Amino acid sequence: MILKIDGKFFKMFSFFFLLTIINIITFGATLTVDNPNARVGVPIKITVEFTDEKKDDYKIEGIENFQSMGKSSRSQSSWINGKSSKSYSEIYTVLPLNEGVFDLILNVNGKKVSDKVTINVSKNNKINTENSYVTTDNSQYKREYYMGEKIPYFEKLIVRTSLNNYGYTGQPVFTDFNFKDLTPRNNQGSPIVKRINTPSGEALEVLIKEGVLEANFSGEKNIVSGLISYTEAKESDFFNISTSEPKYVGGKDISIKIIPLPEEGKPNNFQNIVGSSLKGEVNWDNKASIDVGQSFVLKLRLYGDVNLEFLNTIPFDNQDFNIYQSITNYSEKIINGKYEANKDFEIAFIPRKNGKLKTPDIKLSYFDVNEKKYKDLVIEGKNIEVIGETIPTTTPKSPIVNNNTSNPNSTTVEKNIIEIKTLPTNDTKVNNNLLIIIGILGVIVIVEGGIIVKLLYDKKRKTKNYKGFFKNMKNSKDDKEFYENYCIYMKEKYNFSPKAHFEDILLKNGANEKILEINRYISQALFKNEKLDFKKIIDILRKNS
Repeated sequence: MILKIDGKFFKMFSFFFLLTIINIITFGATLTVDNPNARVGVPIKITVEFTDEKKDDYKIEGIENFQSMGKSSRSQSSWINGKSSKSYSEIYTVLPLNEGVFDLILNVNGKKVSDKVTINVSKNNKINTENSYVTTDNSQYKREYYMGEKIPYFEKLIVRTSLNNYGYTGQPVFTDFNFKDLTPRNNQGSPIVKRINTPSGEALEVLIKEGVLEANFSGEKNIVSGLISYTEAKESDFFNISTSEPKYVGGKDISIKIIPLPEEGKPNNFQNIVGSSLKGEVNWDNKASIDVGQSFVLKLRLYGDVNLEFLNTIPFDNQDFNIYQSITNYSEKIINGKYEANKDFEIAFIPRKNGKLKTPDIKLSYFDVNEKKYKDLVIEGKNIEVIGETIPTTTPKSPIVNNNTSNPNSTTVEKNIIEIKTLPTNDTKVNNNLLIIIGILGVIVIVEGGIIVKLLYDKKRKTKNYKGFFKNMKNSKDDKEFYENYCIYMKEKYNFSPKAHFEDILLKNGANEKILEINRYISQALFKNEKLDFKKIIDILRKNS
């Protein structure tokens, strides 16, 4: 069978085929990257540009391999040979997180419309900051650390120029570590700043992150320091609004090796006290003698660069006393880059019999990371004369902690961690019901008082009027004046300074995600010298005030 194609059909087919080819060739879409040889932790810009017609339904395949840091837009018009042309661009700022080779392709309406763009990301992310005006200083770990050891960590910004703004673009990454933030702040909630001398001259040192790490697993570990963005203020700008393009420092790899505690010589019931030294201070009751049934109290402070977090009970080898103990204080801090902890106990010794007795010695085992062996801190007991007759009791000879509270018929036994008190006598039993009633009434009064205070506080807060602040922002003559009024409002509403504080302060003081987004929008717009949308900002602030 022979298919005949007449000339008219062939011409129409040729016309549509040629039109399709022309559309593909002249479709104005390009995909570019400012640095195809990128480095981990150093931002790059990816630009999508359309000619004559802006496309919203597009996708950059492969961009998910990078962390998004922001997006901006721009448009440009031109005349060539009497014909107008317009281009639309969208610029993505992204952060390479992993080493490798990554391909990007522009896809519009499900069709690939650009050439492939290849980005080679290397792990050599060390930025040359030798002559820079802004650098970072981080913890460096030259020795091995043990499981259970508290490890100090800090991040500092060293500044030798005027900054308009700075903050974390990416928080530090502590893989396989627990991190406790102990960053100190001044009275305004801002980071601590001090003047220092460097080889390049005088500088300001900003302590932006400080805390302690504790490893979850042993082995070779890697910490990635936070990536910090900043903008330098121009000398001619009185309000510190006109700035340079954002720059970045940080994102460093920090290596640390964690090793397990040795099993050889490990004491029974070891309570994970690990560090360089454990010390103790004692303060006994100033009594030479006591009656049977009365308490003899020891105030004990344990301290040092050791992990005391898991020490909740002090063990005793005892037959002559009922012993009650409680923790009255526990704190951790970093002083001059070194970790310190202290924990305070109050321990009541109540003699079971009369005579010349001695309280049991206190023996606490800890692992010395310097000498690499287990050691003991020993605190000797105290001699005391006990007078009076022995009180008959069915209590066991040594304290027992009762963890089974589900059986109401079980025999009462002593608990090892309770509030300090003396043994009850027959006189106190008579008043038990009265004490219970007084206690219940006291709790009711406290709860009702708290509810009233909260209601009064909430009412006062809800009636706070911010119309004057919004009016000042609305009537601002330019972006500079608007920004100053915005800062005044944020200080009044959230005790937050957009010029000086990090977003964690804003979040801590009650802001929601909408407020965080608008604060970021304002910062990014000022960075790029883009016009602020006064109405958009005020509407969001008013709805969330």
